[in-house]
Amino acid sequence: MKSLKNLVFIIIFLLLLSISIIGIVLLNGSDKDTDENLLNDIKIEKYSQYSKIFLEHEDMQQIQEFKGRIQSKEPSYIDKIRIRGNLESLKKMQGSKFKVSEVIYKDSNTVYKAKYNGVVDRVFKNGDDLIIVLSNYDNRFISAEIPVKYVQYLKLGKLIKFTYGGHVRKGKISYIATTAENNMVPIEIKFSDKNCQMLTNADVVLKLVKKEVKSAIAVPEKALVCTNEEYYVRIQDEKNDDGKLVPVIIGMKSDEGEVEIKEGLNINDVVLFETSKEILETNGKK
Repeated sequence: MKSLKNLVFIIIFLLLLSISIIGIVLLNGSDKDTDENLLNDIKIEKYSQYSKIFLEHEDMQQIQEFKGRIQSKEPSYIDKIRIRGNLESLKKMQGSKFKVSEVIYKDSNTVYKAKYNGVVDRVFKNGDDLIIVLSNYDNRFISAEIPVKYVQYLKLGKLIKFTYGGHVRKGKISYIATTAENNMVPIEIKFSDKNCQMLTNADVVLKLVKKEVKSAIAVPEKALVCTNEEYYVRIQDEKNDDGKLVPVIIGMKSDEGEVEIKEGLNINDVVLFETSKEILETNGKK
């Protein structure tokens, strides 16, 4: 009887040991599956680093930059006011801005109103008189010289942008010389500066539009795939994670590194191109 009890005990012990071993094996197998799944996820994440661009119509431009300078018409269109008064007190007016019809100076005998927008250039003494020198800011313009090969892009009245002090402003071409000197053609641009924020003789950068396409479909140049002088673009495809390549016909290239697609893409297409994670985060495109 005692031998039977011992046998039963041994059998139970062996069963428990077997169950423990099976559990350990299954647990290790589960961990292996988990590791493989994680590895697959990492591979997929690494492989699927595409930047997506949802196409929409945009205006494209090719721009050529030139240096220009703010000048004033001769004889600088300057008025001088002769008055009597205290030089030190009037010197405070130097550099002050005024607008059309604004009272610049007034005393018991004299009231002087501005005929234009401008700035008080300086105040000085001349014998018994004090002279207030006014500069007309409405009569200023930008002068520049353009290489002959770019004259084809010029036209009187054409809007042209320029930068001053980091800000983009607009003007209109008011003069184009009919002759060139040293292969350069003088031009003038008229602009408005009612708040008198720009200084005479200051340098500006003109931005001449050479070519423009309105409502174009464009992609980054790096999205193009060139094979045997033919161009392709990869677009999103529901049947393939890598998308599909479609042939395209390209047009102009913009200064921003974009290429016009004349044929081959539709406005609803999603363009894919491979890029690093760092570039994705920099561009903010995913």
